[in-house]
Amino acid sequence: MNALAPLLSLGLASLVFGPSALGERGTDERSTQACVASDSVVITQLAVAGWMVSAGGRTLIIDALHRHPRHAPVAETLERLEHASPPFDEIELVLVSHAHSDHFHYESTAEHLRRNPNAVLVSGRLVHDQLTELSDFERFSDRVIVAAPEPGEVVELDANGMKIKVFRLSHGEPNADYSADNLGMIVDLCGVKVLNTGDIVPTGQTAVFRQALPGSEGVDIAFLAFTMFDEENLPEAATIIDDYIKPRYIIPSHLYEQHFGEFTKAIEDRYPKAVIFHSKGEVKVRVTR
Repeated sequence: MNALAPLLSLGLASLVFGPSALGERGTDERSTQACVASDSVVITQLAVAGWMVSAGGRTLIIDALHRHPRHAPVAETLERLEHASPPFDEIELVLVSHAHSDHFHYESTAEHLRRNPNAVLVSGRLVHDQLTELSDFERFSDRVIVAAPEPGEVVELDANGMKIKVFRLSHGEPNADYSADNLGMIVDLCGVKVLNTGDIVPTGQTAVFRQALPGSEGVDIAFLAFTMFDEENLPEAATIIDDYIKPRYIIPSHLYEQHFGEFTKAIEDRYPKAVIFHSKGEVKVRVTR
């Protein structure tokens, strides 16, 4: 069966990158042992700011388990996600950037963890605190990892054999606002480095990216909130992207209807390898060999 068939049958937006575009796999012992030979990375849009990434036989999701009336996955997809039904039965890592309702719902997340014993959740304190209110939290509590870096700090951890860097990012202006507990995360997924910024406001965030991505490290795939491309946030956002994130591919996230057109065209003009997903029901396939 075509590996994309379960995704296409749900009408999900999918994008495939081949190895020549993304480089060789990583050398972390635990991660390498779990990875299998593969010639592609599959990215699937699940929600307005929700994603699934698969590489080397391993799969993670980002900010996709929620029931927001406008931003959540479509009904059939959400049901399959919560029930850990194919193709979502192979998810090994659940990442939640922060506890806002368009990124997280405690019952959606808990239901997936109940039904998928192989999944590990990485999130901040506010997400954890909501989950602890559930009567059966102990049923999956050993698979919930709380990352609690202080502003300006980068924490490194291992979740299900995947190395992750976690750091807090501002969610508001004019002064840096960390009250939302918005976490940036960089995951090594079988040698493919995946970054998610959550709902970042980039003002004053250069230093933490310098720390998280020193030298020429960079990432392969960067899910960047639309705020990273707002005119008012330049030039700092551009410095962060160009000098530290250095993404091979950019996936603009949390796009609304008003962003499609001049705004997304400006992103593509500046970053030729930016990939724009227009809707939760759109299908895209790109193979690079």
